[in-house]
Amino acid sequence: MRTALDVSVCFIEGFRHGGFKAKLATNHKRGAIRYLECLERLGDLRCAVVVRER
Repeated sequence: MRTALDVSVCFIEGFRHGGFKAKLATNHKRGAIRYLECLERLGDLRCAVVVRER
């Protein structure tokens, strides 16, 4: 949760108001879903999980 909070704060303070978007990559689907759940709980950003199958 702490890392998701840091990502959210960094993006909001440094980039969002400039019209930028961001991506966060993980090694595993489970990690991506955990980040999504944490970021949704914070409620400051619109988020989605995109899975690339190999």
